[in-house]
Amino acid sequence: KGGAIVFLHEAGGQNEFLHLVIVLATHRVKSIGAVYFDGVAAVDAGGTALGRWAGKVAVEKRLGHHVPQAPFTALSAEVSQHWTAAHRLDGCAAIHLCLTHDADAFPGGIPNIAVDVQGKDDILDPRTGLQGYSENAALCVADYMADPVLGLGAGIGLEDGIETESLIEAANICDEPVARAAGGTEPRYSCNGVVMLDQTPQTIIEAMLTAMAGRCVWQGAAWRIHAGAYRVPEVTLGADDLREGGIALTTRQSRANNFNGVRGQFISPENDWQPDDFPAYSSSVYVAEDGGDQVWRDISLPFTISSSTAQRIAKIELERQRRQQVVKWSGKLSAWKAAAGDTVNLDYARWGFADKPFEVQSARLDLSAVGDGVMLVPELILRETSPLVYEWNASEEQIYAAAPRTTLPSAFRTTAPGVPEISEELYITRDGSGVKVLITASWAPA
Repeated sequence: KGGAIVFLHEAGGQNEFLHLVIVLATHRVKSIGAVYFDGVAAVDAGGTALGRWAGKVAVEKRLGHHVPQAPFTALSAEVSQHWTAAHRLDGCAAIHLCLTHDADAFPGGIPNIAVDVQGKDDILDPRTGLQGYSENAALCVADYMADPVLGLGAGIGLEDGIETESLIEAANICDEPVARAAGGTEPRYSCNGVVMLDQTPQTIIEAMLTAMAGRCVWQGAAWRIHAGAYRVPEVTLGADDLREGGIALTTRQSRANNFNGVRGQFISPENDWQPDDFPAYSSSVYVAEDGGDQVWRDISLPFTISSSTAQRIAKIELERQRRQQVVKWSGKLSAWKAAAGDTVNLDYARWGFADKPFEVQSARLDLSAVGDGVMLVPELILRETSPLVYEWNASEEQIYAAAPRTTLPSAFRTTAPGVPEISEELYITRDGSGVKVLITASWAPA
């Protein structure tokens, strides 16, 4: 990611050096790695300048601790009249760059600067009570929602906050190991990305939830976070939980909302952290069901950096869509034991449902007229589901390869031409002016 330039100053004889201070995040981070100029690695994670920038760039890093953070030592020493020991940037992750003026190293002036960052380092894990760096998708979502300034202020375990039990369940699901086709395992879901605060909290939360095919619902005066996984039903709803005439079934979704394949983009480490297409997921069975027409759904996964995880999420998206039966259940108060995000069994013999699993899409209390009065009754929207929605085998994974890089030569790394070879010969002019000498020079091109 890039950052905000908060200090810029030229120093040295004939303004030989340019000092930049860039704030990367207004929170503590675990580590700051390589620095990129215009998308090209200029400084490695150890602070060594590379290529044409060798000897032209120096860097200092601060991780954003809230305790009195040390100021940039070299900057304070060289421009102490502008940057003093009081300039600490407490709580801000930042870098100081000292660039040497050089027309070959910086032909376009100040480059576009970006940095590899291992991010937020104070994420609370309610399973251990400890804070630290985590890529667990559920914990990352909860950390953003709990932030009192940047998020919703919904503290974990607090009144009107995030329910701890559902968060722990989601965090455990995210940590489950999943086999990869190339060998080894990876966490079932992880979250890697950048939160841009010019977006609304709803937009940010929805984008982060894509990393775990998850949902976040408000019910019972608390937020509940659910990761994408099958939950064994603990509640069974039957005719005794139903009001008279309080059930309606939709068996198929409209063709306009249907699809039989999922494709999209994720953030690719092999493509310099730029969005790239992951291998699309499709089903020949579903294509045949749709009359042989391939219909795609495009998705964006801005917080996913693993191609295999992106493919698993794409399969979940497809399998959820192909389970199309939706039940509107207007029940008695006994049906309120089913909460949004839960999986329930429906036992309704009239429609042939015998412990058929459905996921509760939404649950609300509605006012209904009863005799001369009204009463609160639950209204549930249920969609059929199955353990097959979330099943995955490593053999289903397709190998991802980033688009090949250009082979054009660099304008900044040129080789010297070969040693010139000279030959001469005599020739007679046509105008009768006599014999002259022709010299021919040749050399191997750069």
